[in-house]
Amino acid sequence: MHPTALSELNDELKGLTCSVRDLEHRIAEEDLSGDQVKRAFAEMYPPATLFSNEIKSFLSIYPALRTWLNEQGTALTRHSSHRIIMTLASSVYKDPEDTNGALDMARNIIARSRNRSLSNSTSDTQGVESTAGRSQQATSGATDS
Repeated sequence: MHPTALSELNDELKGLTCSVRDLEHRIAEEDLSGDQVKRAFAEMYPPATLFSNEIKSFLSIYPALRTWLNEQGTALTRHSSHRIIMTLASSVYKDPEDTNGALDMARNIIARSRNRSLSNSTSDTQGVESTAGRSQQATSGATDS
């Protein structure tokens, strides 16, 4: 990541970026296997951190993380929902408690995202309907006289 772009990130995202860079150096020095990379990443980023408000505010980080982890040989198992965030939640953590917690957090992120989408489309539709209704009333009022 370019240093200028890094300066625009919040502290959590800066930390994540720097930690991934550190892990890349460790991978090169120690020749870590995919499972070792996954374990090291999970230790650095427990579910509460990886799915925190600060990190989830930049949703495009999740596809980049999935790509990076797969490039490191972690062989993440695609989640049945085909959602990247669910793949990370279900594949990164070995501990069942961490995995369940991560899956719950990922589901909440998806639900909030859906609710925002529905809310935006509903308000857009209502705006169109009310405008159309007003113009129809104005037109019919003009032709009635």
